[in-house]
Amino acid sequence: MELRQLVTFTKVAELASFSKASVELGYSQSTVTTQIHHLEEELGVTLFDRLYKSIRLTPKGTEFLDYAQKMLALKNEAKEQLLNQSEVSGELRIGTDISLCSSLLPEIFSKYHAKYPNVKFNVETGDTKTLFQLLNKNEVDFIFTLDRRHYDSNILIAFEKKMPMVFFCSAQNPLAEKTVSIKELLSADFVLTKHSLSYREHLEIFLASKLQEIHPYLETNNMELIQQIIELGEHISFLPKCALDKKIKLGKIKEIDVPDCQIYVWLQLLSHQKKSFSLPMKMLVNMLKS
Repeated sequence: MELRQLVTFTKVAELASFSKASVELGYSQSTVTTQIHHLEEELGVTLFDRLYKSIRLTPKGTEFLDYAQKMLALKNEAKEQLLNQSEVSGELRIGTDISLCSSLLPEIFSKYHAKYPNVKFNVETGDTKTLFQLLNKNEVDFIFTLDRRHYDSNILIAFEKKMPMVFFCSAQNPLAEKTVSIKELLSADFVLTKHSLSYREHLEIFLASKLQEIHPYLETNNMELIQQIIELGEHISFLPKCALDKKIKLGKIKEIDVPDCQIYVWLQLLSHQKKSFSLPMKMLVNMLKS
């Protein structure tokens, strides 16, 4: 069993396609098919059901996927541990939007700096259009986005993770941790991001499909301000759960269960397809994956 076979297997499982996996991995489709066939022969099980123009994991394939992901994560961890930290130096140029700067990225930057103190971060902020312009001009190495799932032939997805959006309120709000319908919820006072942030757009597109709409009493793109307002009153908002985790754990805000409104965004670390990865770039990707 080879590590490259595990990489190929996890990519095929992720994309549910041999052809798409071959494009992302830079292999011919026949190479991908052969690697999966050899893996199945060695394990003595069928990993994928080959249906008409589609594939899906078998129960044994689903079971093995967990092991494959753990083995690849362990490989990345071993590489990090064996690498002399002082050898990793240079600069990482990151582009991102301001909402990520106030939620997820401080923890990521702090963890990376603890591992590789000789790497300097240079962070640029902007909207999605501006970030992709910076990437295409090679003015940043990576962009972090928390948005719809971006895919483009010129873009390399170095890391991605699906993230739920949630409605939330203060711990004292009668709706805290209750289950309600989206129709019931819309009568409440909302504090939302402006239309320039995609979180608002995702919600309004969903509501339009249900012939409903929302009219917040306050709009701002400052996610920290939104959370402070929610903590102090009986208002409701809608943001990625990952941006709220700390305050949810502290009990300052509570999630509202709205089963008939399930919306997701993707946390993605993106680079240009033709970008040559420096050692600091590789270490950031390894850290996120492990």
